[in-house]
Amino acid sequence: MSRLGLDLLGESPRAAFDAIRAHKLRSVLTTFGIVIGVAAVVAVVALLQGFSQAINNQFRGLGSDTLIVQSYLPLKELLAGKIAKVTPADLLAIQQQIPGLAGVSPIVGISGIVHFRDQTTRTQVLGSTPSLAEWFNAWPDRGRFITREDDLRHHHVAVIGRTVIEHLHLHGDAVG
Repeated sequence: MSRLGLDLLGESPRAAFDAIRAHKLRSVLTTFGIVIGVAAVVAVVALLQGFSQAINNQFRGLGSDTLIVQSYLPLKELLAGKIAKVTPADLLAIQQQIPGLAGVSPIVGISGIVHFRDQTTRTQVLGSTPSLAEWFNAWPDRGRFITREDDLRHHHVAVIGRTVIEHLHLHGDAVG
């Protein structure tokens, strides 16, 4: 490298520092802008990774061997009063024809009104089999989930959520 090249190599940083010292406010504002920009990029990346992780956890909780089948009717039949349903024979056929299924659990959901003494509340009511809680790893905070014996003996039992407890003013232990 020539002597001129070495002089320029030393002169460039010196000129840069002179410019920074001459324009202190501009230099500070530029530095803040860079810091804020980098922080914004880091925050957005962290937020997106958090969303991605949350979505992956939901799918992981669903299970890779979970198959959700829904029964639908054409609008014309629904308007005529028909109800879409899956029969026990349908459930058995699904389990027999799809290898590797751990089991089949029907779910029916309706919006309904729940009563307790003189209190009422509107809520989503789900009906299913005892295996549903195990497959979806959804357990009550207190009490127990519906058992196979409850199902076989047609016991009148229910699992209620916090919102229903609050709306029906079930103070103390709602498990009974």
